Amino acid sequence: MTACLRVQDLSVRYGAGRPVLERFSLEIGPGEVVGLVGSSGSGKSTLMLAILGLLPRGAVQTGCIECAGRIGAFFQEPSSALNPVLKIGTQIQEVMRTAGEASRDRALRALAEVELPAERVFDSYPHQLSGGQLQRVLFVQATIVEPVLIIADEPAAALDDDTKAQMMRLFSARRGRTGMLFITHEEELLESFADKVVRL
Repeated sequence: MTACLRVQDLSVRYGAGRPVLERFSLEIGPGEVVGLVGSSGSGKSTLMLAILGLLPRGAVQTGCIECAGRIGAFFQEPSSALNPVLKIGTQIQEVMRTAGEASRDRALRALAEVELPAERVFDSYPHQLSGGQLQRVLFVQATIVEPVLIIADEPAAALDDDTKAQMMRLFSARRGRTGMLFITHEEELLESFADKVVRL
């Protein structure tokens, strides 16, 4: 399989209503950045959940999804993506265990690489960090196991301009190394970043 992600004729329906996604196809090559844009309710988040195998019970999915390796997921809301009762370091190490490694030193290096005070953040709970810090923690979680594909759902939403620019620099540094599906409603972010743009 030359693509890091291939989606063919994917349809997803919740209950008896009309499909949220209908016969959707997408291919992302190694190191390729694909921007995904669409209005609210167009199925962007549903596509992400389908690729990750996280669709809610009762959803009906047809079609084919193939991925060539590990996927790193960057969810839109830190408050729902991070467990409020576990320290940040514990949550990063849980992700690392999926790749057979849970090194504290490696986690600390990853936090320092995104310009966070590594020791303090590692031993903090999510509520003790700012929104911008939490976004960088999510980036560490999405990248620390060196996935072949990163799916990022609105990673720059609700950020001030400086923090947004910082997040885009982090993702830009992965270009060419990791395939990316970058979901956003801010098309201007994709102008010099994405190799191609897909609309839902």
